[in-house]
Amino acid sequence: MQGLITLFKRFPLQENQQLYLLSILVGLLAGSVAIVFELCLHYCSGLLLVQTANINIMHPYGENSSHFFHFAPQGEPILWLIIILPALGGLASGWVCYKFAPEAAGTGTDAMIDAFHKKVGKISPIVPLIKGITTIITLATGGSSGKEGPVAQIGAGLGSILAVKLGIGVRSRRTLLLAGTAAGLGAVFQAPLGAALTAVEVLYHEDIESDSLIPCVISSITAYALFGTMFGFGHIFLFSNASQTAFISSEVVIFLFMGLACSGIGWVYVRFFFGTRNRFFNRLPIKPYLKPALGGLGVGLLSCLSLNILGSGFGYVQQIIELRWEEMAWHMVLAFLGLSLLKIVATSFTVSSGGSGGVFAPSLFIGSMVGAAVGGASYLLAPTWVVSPFGAFVIVGMCSFFAGVAHAPIAAVIMICEMTGGYELLAPCMLVSVMAIILSQKWSIYENQVKNKFFSKAHVGDMTIDVLQDLPVHSLAPYRQVGITSSHTLFHNGELFGQKIHASDLVLVDHDDIYVGMVSLRDVHFDSSNPLISNLITFEDIMTPNVKTLTPEHNLHEALELLMSSEFDKVPVIRSHQEDTPHLLGYVSHNDVLKKYHETVNPHKVV
Repeated sequence: MQGLITLFKRFPLQENQQLYLLSILVGLLAGSVAIVFELCLHYCSGLLLVQTANINIMHPYGENSSHFFHFAPQGEPILWLIIILPALGGLASGWVCYKFAPEAAGTGTDAMIDAFHKKVGKISPIVPLIKGITTIITLATGGSSGKEGPVAQIGAGLGSILAVKLGIGVRSRRTLLLAGTAAGLGAVFQAPLGAALTAVEVLYHEDIESDSLIPCVISSITAYALFGTMFGFGHIFLFSNASQTAFISSEVVIFLFMGLACSGIGWVYVRFFFGTRNRFFNRLPIKPYLKPALGGLGVGLLSCLSLNILGSGFGYVQQIIELRWEEMAWHMVLAFLGLSLLKIVATSFTVSSGGSGGVFAPSLFIGSMVGAAVGGASYLLAPTWVVSPFGAFVIVGMCSFFAGVAHAPIAAVIMICEMTGGYELLAPCMLVSVMAIILSQKWSIYENQVKNKFFSKAHVGDMTIDVLQDLPVHSLAPYRQVGITSSHTLFHNGELFGQKIHASDLVLVDHDDIYVGMVSLRDVHFDSSNPLISNLITFEDIMTPNVKTLTPEHNLHEALELLMSSEFDKVPVIRSHQEDTPHLLGYVSHNDVLKKYHETVNPHKVV
């Protein structure tokens, strides 16, 4: 690494040339890690699920990495082992994760989005390693999640680490973060263009990080070439004949109805996913590393209804594609709908409990089941209106569902077409993706997405400074109060308070609302179950005093600069500094400033 730094200093390059070369390097690193990850995952899942639990794990034809290891069931599935295996995997991954890198829990893509917007493109160096280990444990023991989120976070971490080591600027660091994300996705899903578009589109509800597109394409293609050299090139899903991806004009009406169905089930998916986390797992009075074990037990019990909900489920999707339309019956339509709902519950148990995994693969599984159900019902009701109830409807269903829940319509279309080879369905995929975006404006499976670039810290420099300089801080009054607590609060109680209001940074006051400092729960790791800690340590013992503050007379440009340079996500607002005591009025956040800016430059537009 030191030699690379010396080389860059010896041969100065323009910023874009430097980024392009570094994107190739990120692609090589991410592609290499993706190969190791893929081999380890298939070996461990084969050893535990196939050879030990006797589950006949199915793989889509394009997952050639499964050909490196040959495991076969030795008899009938062992039901009791299938039930407890996801729980054991959740316990192991939860312990590793919360012991070494708690930020590696949950879905990796959302963590990448958070690092881009709020953490200046930085990911802790230990996160990629821990994320890889915990994801392999989760998936190899039957957890219902995908490998795309973790691989995206691993690739993003590699890009971030490289940028930090080279000492390049924040803007370039964010670009390499996205380049690593694209490289990881492009490799494991054999979809280089779709992966690049996903990396730049998934950041926003209604925008795209266009400046990073070319580096993402470069890194994604590099990783794809390296990964394909090892495992072969091709599509993840195979269609045996052209009629499976053909469609006729009458099916367009059915596709529109399917878009409605996918949007409705997508809303259920998002609400249940976050409801399970916020209203159940977050409120459980047990140690965090035990929660993924409880979620895994739930998955094990659900698998008694269908083993197809374990893992990504891609192998079963391949089976649905290969079904003949003559075999369709109403009980199959109900089965497909039932599987889509079971997958929603199983994925929520796995990831919302703190387990490690992605939500992209489960989203494709759910979308494919909805597509197969709508296609099958349409064929049974009006057989002359449908060419193939499985092939086309499965592809369009996957596209519609993911576009809606992820707010990534362009990426969804290209990614699904690359994974399936169903380019003939480009037009209906575009149609349902646009429809999904229109119908799903108010929810997303990625909670760290922001509305557009104006709501991202990454683009503060793009804003008109003069506007903010003319706006005083008191224009934001009344100030926020919810994240304020007493400095005498016991650490254990304060930790529960932070979880309740979903805040990690808290503003501290003494008696009579006198401001004394701030505390970040992210940076403090105590065993709150220890009575000595619970009953003796208060926020006053661990707070950061002398954190810079604002007064109502400051302007919003000064407030934004202070927010950008602070390690906290809040800035306290106190009365005039001329007073003897700093009386706290409240605090302001990054979103407060951006919302005020947006209201000022677009006075007639409701944000």
